[in-house]
Amino acid sequence: MSEEIHECRVERGTGRRCGLFIIIVTGCALTILAAPPPETDGLTKGVVWRQGFEGPDPSLVDWWGNIEKTVELQEIKTEDGRTVEHLVIRYNVAKTGGNYWSVRDFAPLTLDGDRKLSVLARVKSNHPVAIKGNIRFEGGKSGIIDSGWTKGTGQFETLRIEDLHGRAIRTAANMVKVGVLPEGSEKIPVKLEMLGFGFGAPGETAEVFVDDILLYDEALFSTDEDVGALPFRVGWAARTDRAPVVDGLLDEEGWKRAPALDDFTILDKGRAEMQTVGRVLYDDSALTIAVDCQDVPGRKPEANVKFRDGSMWEEDSIEIFLIPPESSVLARYPAGSRYFQFGINALGTRYDGVGYDGSWDADWSAAVTVQEGSWQAEIRFPYSELGLTSSPKGVWILNLCRTRSTSTPGRPEHSAWSPVEIGFHDVSHFGRIVVGEEKYSLAMVRALVLREDLRASLELVALAMKKARNWIEPLPQNTPQKPGLLEKLAHIDLRVEGIASEITDADDKGLKALAASLPPRIAALQDKMDKAVFQGQILAFARDMPRDGHLLVLTGPAITNERFTPGRSFPQSFRAAKVLSASACAGETESLTFVLYAFGPVQDIRVEASDLTGEKAVVPSRSVDLRVVKYWYQAGRELSRHMEKPTGPLLVPELLLKDDSLIVVDREAKRNFMRTPQGLVDISDPQADLSGLAPRDSKELQPFDLQAGELKQIWVNIKVPVGTAVGSYRGSITVKPPNAPQIHLPLTLEVYPFTLLPPVIEYSIFYRGVLSRDGLPHISTRKVQQLSEEQYLAQMKNLLDHGVVSATSYQSRAPLFRREMELRARAGLPKGSIYTYNPATNREQSKEELDRLQAEIRPWVQYARDEGYSELYIFAHPDEPGVEEAKAEVASAKAARAVGAKLFTAIGPGIYEEVARVIDLSKILDLFVVAGPPKAEMATAIHRGGGRIMCYANPQVGMEEPLTYRRNYGIVLWKAGYDGTMNYAYQHAFGHEWNDWDDPDGTTSGEGHRDHMFAYSTMDGVIDTVQWEGFREAVDDVRYISTLLAAIKKAKKKGKKKKLAVAAEKWLSELDVNDDLDAVRRQIARKIMELAP
Repeated sequence: MSEEIHECRVERGTGRRCGLFIIIVTGCALTILAAPPPETDGLTKGVVWRQGFEGPDPSLVDWWGNIEKTVELQEIKTEDGRTVEHLVIRYNVAKTGGNYWSVRDFAPLTLDGDRKLSVLARVKSNHPVAIKGNIRFEGGKSGIIDSGWTKGTGQFETLRIEDLHGRAIRTAANMVKVGVLPEGSEKIPVKLEMLGFGFGAPGETAEVFVDDILLYDEALFSTDEDVGALPFRVGWAARTDRAPVVDGLLDEEGWKRAPALDDFTILDKGRAEMQTVGRVLYDDSALTIAVDCQDVPGRKPEANVKFRDGSMWEEDSIEIFLIPPESSVLARYPAGSRYFQFGINALGTRYDGVGYDGSWDADWSAAVTVQEGSWQAEIRFPYSELGLTSSPKGVWILNLCRTRSTSTPGRPEHSAWSPVEIGFHDVSHFGRIVVGEEKYSLAMVRALVLREDLRASLELVALAMKKARNWIEPLPQNTPQKPGLLEKLAHIDLRVEGIASEITDADDKGLKALAASLPPRIAALQDKMDKAVFQGQILAFARDMPRDGHLLVLTGPAITNERFTPGRSFPQSFRAAKVLSASACAGETESLTFVLYAFGPVQDIRVEASDLTGEKAVVPSRSVDLRVVKYWYQAGRELSRHMEKPTGPLLVPELLLKDDSLIVVDREAKRNFMRTPQGLVDISDPQADLSGLAPRDSKELQPFDLQAGELKQIWVNIKVPVGTAVGSYRGSITVKPPNAPQIHLPLTLEVYPFTLLPPVIEYSIFYRGVLSRDGLPHISTRKVQQLSEEQYLAQMKNLLDHGVVSATSYQSRAPLFRREMELRARAGLPKGSIYTYNPATNREQSKEELDRLQAEIRPWVQYARDEGYSELYIFAHPDEPGVEEAKAEVASAKAARAVGAKLFTAIGPGIYEEVARVIDLSKILDLFVVAGPPKAEMATAIHRGGGRIMCYANPQVGMEEPLTYRRNYGIVLWKAGYDGTMNYAYQHAFGHEWNDWDDPDGTTSGEGHRDHMFAYSTMDGVIDTVQWEGFREAVDDVRYISTLLAAIKKAKKKGKKKKLAVAAEKWLSELDVNDDLDAVRRQIARKIMELAP
C-alpha cells in the first residue's frame, strides 16, 4: 500500500503561527493528522510568515512619508470574495515620493543566505502601490528594498520582492560604494525590520484594498499550491466506510480524519473572535457535516425556535448552503435559486429550503449537544434527498455560516467559513469542497477547483446554445436570417468545443493562466448566445405580426417574478400575443399583461380597450383598466434579515402608471427623475430635498414613445362588474401607432357561474397614514403620512380593492380618528375589528397608571360598540417583546381586557418561543402577528390557548416580486392554518417615499433600509405596484379556496355528489403550495362547478 504525504493548511492566515495537518492518502481514505507547528506558519508549504488582513482590527500602521494627508477610512471588509484591509487616504499636497505603511505584527528576522526568502502581496488600488521592506545593518544604518510600483489598475494585482537576501546584499554594496557603510558590510547578515507598503498618490485620493502579504521560502513554496490565493475558501471531505451516528457528540473516528473548515469571518468585519470549526464526511449514501461552535467560557447558547422551518436567524444557529453537482432537485428551480439552505439552531430545530423558498422540505437528520462555552451540531444529508443518484465526485459548492446571539437584541454576530459580502445567500462567494478518493496534493486541489469552475461557466453557454437552436431551427426554411444564424451557432459551437478542450488538456500550471483568460472569453460567448436567442425569438414571434408593422406584441403571465432586461432575450414564459384571455367571477378583478417591442422608433403610441360583448350583457370598456408598467431603479432586494444589505441600483418593474412620462429613467446613470412643472427632479439622490414634490398621475392612459429595441409592458386589469351575467365575452385591445397598421389584440373573458365568497382568513395591514391637522395633502417624508381627506379616502378604496378589509390606525386624536373611520366606512370597508396604536398598553404597573389606562381605553371601546364594530384591539407596547417586557405587560393587559379591549402586537423571529417558555402569552395577547414563514405548529399552539395568529414579514412589503406575495400570502398562509395577515406596511418611507436611497439612519452606517411600499402617494390618490397586484391575487386565491370549501361542505350533505366532494376535499388537503398558481386556480374553479347543484 503506497502512501503520499502532504502538508496542508489552505485557509488564509492572520499573521499568527497556526497548527499544521498532515494528509495521508492510503488507497481509499483521506486522513488528516495533527502535527506540531514547523518553522513555517502552517498555512501553505514554504510560507514563513503571512498576514491575511482578516481582522478584527486593521493591521497597517502609517510608518513614514512626510506628506500632508487625511485617512478618511481604515477598516476590515469583504471585497471580491476576499477579506481585506481597506484604506481611503486623501493626500492634500502634491509631492513626489510615497507614503509607507508597515504591517503591525511583523516580527523582524535575519536574512543570512541560508534560505532564499521572497515576499508576495495581493493588492487592489486606483493608484500605484509597492511592497516596501526596511533592512537594518550593523551599526544602525538602514535601507529600503521594494517591489517596484504597480500601475493601479483597480484590479487585484500580485507584487513580489524576490530573493530578499540577494537584494539586501546589492543594497549594502551600493551603500558601501557611496561611503554610507564600511567595507565588508555586504558580507554581514542583515535584519529585515519592517514589511509593508508604499502608496503613491500625491495630491489625490488613494483607495487601497490589501488582501495578503506573505514571506516564503522559494525552495518550498509554489503559488500553484497556494489555495489561499483563491477568492473563496477550499476544503476537503473525508471518505468514511462507517457512517457516523447522528447524535451531536462528534466522537467517531471519522471526524478525527476530516479536515477542518475554520477561520470563520464576520460579514465585512474580519476574523470572528468566537471561532467555528466545520468538518465534512461522505460515504456511499450521504454527506455528513459536523460543526463545533465555540463561545465565551460559561456561556450557553440562546435558542427558542422549536417549530420546523421557524425563523431562527437571530439566535444561535448554523446555516449550511450546498450545491451538489447535477442535483435533479435544484434543476427544477430558477438559476438564481439553485442552492440548498439548511439551518439548525442550538435546540436542534431544523430549517430547509431552496434559495429563498422555505416551503421545500426534505428528510434529513440532525442532532445538537450543548456544553458551557460551546455547542456542536451533526447533520446528515442523504444523497437521494439532494436529488442525487449516487455520491458525486469532484467539487461541491458549500458554505457554513453561523449566527451567534449577542447581548444587543436584534444584532447577532454573523460569520461564515467562506467570506461573503452581502449576506449568507451570497452564492458567488460560497466555498468549495473536494469530494473523492483520489490522492490530492494542494496543486491538484487548486487545479480541480479551477477546472470545475471553468467547466460550469462553459456549461451555461451550452445550455444557451440548446435554447437558441430551439428557437432558430423550427423557423421556416425561407426565413432569410436563418442560415446566417445557424452558421453563427456552428461557429460558437466550435469555439465552445475548443475552450472545453483547453480546460481538459491544461496542466495544473496552465489552468492558472486559463482562470485569468477564459472568464471574459466565456462571458463574451454567453453574450453572443443570448443575442442569438433574442434574434431567434424576434423572428419566431414576428411571423404573427403585420409584415409592415413596427411593433412586436408578446404576452405571458401577469403575476410573475420574471423580468425583461434591456438588450437581453425575453423571459421564457412570454410568447407572441395572439389573444388575451381571462376567466373570473362577477365582482372579481383579473390581471393580464402584454409587451410591445419596437423594431424602430415609434412615437405617440395609443392603447385602447373596447367593450366586451356577451350574449346577454356587455362589460363596458371602462372596466378594462390599462396602465404602463414602469421599470425604474430601486435599491435591490429587501429581506427581513438586517444583515442582507440592499444590492441596488437594480432595474425593476414596479409602478403602474397612466402617464409613463411622470418618471424618467436614466439607464446610463442608473437614476430616476420625476417630471414636475419646474422640470426633472432627481429622486435617486440620498441628499435631495424633495419636500416640495407634488406628483399627480393622469386619469387616462397617455400616449407614449418607444425607441428602436425598446419595450413597454402594459398592465390590464379587468374589473368584472358585480352582477355580470355568466358566459363568454369578446372584445379587443387596440395598439395605435401613428402612420403604421393598428394591432388588434383579441380579448376574451369567461365569467364563471358562481360568486366568490369572502376569504376564510382576514386580510389586514399595518397602515401608518393619518389625516393631516391642516387638512392639506402631503407626500410622506418620514414614516407617518399626513394626508388630506381626498388622499385618505383614495387609499382606503385602494386597500379594499386589493382585498384588505381592516388596517391599523395610528391616529391619536379622537376627532380625527372618528373622521377617519367615517371615511373608511364611506370607502366600503366592513365594520369588523379595529386595530389601533392609540390607545395602547405600555407595561403600566401602579394602580394610578392602570386606572389612567382604563380611563383612556373606555371611550374607544364604547365608540367601537356604538358604531357596530366587532372588537377593539389595542397595541401592546413594545412590539417584539422579550421575556421581561412580556412579564411587565401582564397587569396592563388584564386592565385593558377588563374594560373590553383586546390586545395585539408584532412578534419577531424566535421571540414567540423564547417568551412562551417563561410566560403564558395568552395572558397578554389575543392576536399574535408573527414574522416569517407560516408555521402550522405555532398556529395550533396559539389556537389552543384561545388566541389568533397573523403573519407578517414573509417578506415585508418592498420586494418587486408579485408572485412571491401571491404565493406566500395566499395558499401558503391558508395551508398553515393562520387567521390572517397584517404585513408591514402599506406605506412606510424611511426618508421620502419616492426615493429608495435616503434613509437618514443609513447614510453613515451603510445599513440603510429600503422603503416598504405597496402603493405610492400622489396629491390626489395612489399609484399601484406590480407587487400589490400580486397580493390581490393572493386574496383571490383564498377566496376561491373558501368557495370550494363551502361547496364541499354543502355537497357532502347530499348523496349524489358526496363522492366528488370527498375527492375534492382530499385534493385540497394535498395541494402543493409550489404548484403553478394559475393552474391551481383553474382546477379549483372546475371543482366548484362540478359540485354545483
